[in-house]
Amino acid sequence: MTLGLLICAAGIIYFEWRSAAKKEIVAATIIAELWNGRVSDRIEIVRRTEQFNQLVELHNQETERLLTASPKASEQEQETAGSISKSISQIGQSGSPAAGSTAKSKSPNQRTIESASVENTDSGTSRLQQSNLLLQRRAEALENSENNLKQRLNQTMLLLDEERRRNATLKGA
Repeated sequence: MTLGLLICAAGIIYFEWRSAAKKEIVAATIIAELWNGRVSDRIEIVRRTEQFNQLVELHNQETERLLTASPKASEQEQETAGSISKSISQIGQSGSPAAGSTAKSKSPNQRTIESASVENTDSGTSRLQQSNLLLQRRAEALENSENNLKQRLNQTMLLLDEERRRNATLKGA
């Protein structure tokens, strides 16, 4: 009877050791799979983040190119508008007697100086507006980049918290 109990006790101990070894193998396999999944996810996140950053930089460059190209186009428009306003003022001066009398009272040099100063203030104002618009667009681009970085940081923190929870539950298993 004692010999039977000894054999049963030895069998129970043997089966406990065997089940503990199997539990370790299963836990190690699960941890390895999770780690490999985490590494591949991290690689994919980095790849997509780089791709997104390249797209954002390309978009910002395109926006800056369009904004820097628009002052050249607007300068051409201003020159055209200036020549149209000159021709309109010349028609108005030659068409009405009152306009003709004020035009005759001013010398030609004074008239060209006044029209040049009006054009300079218009072009200066438009240049300031364009530079303000360019600065606003750059500020918006920086804010967008900052918001994107904040979102990615929050997502990374959430992923890290989830990973810590999973590790804690695996350590308890």
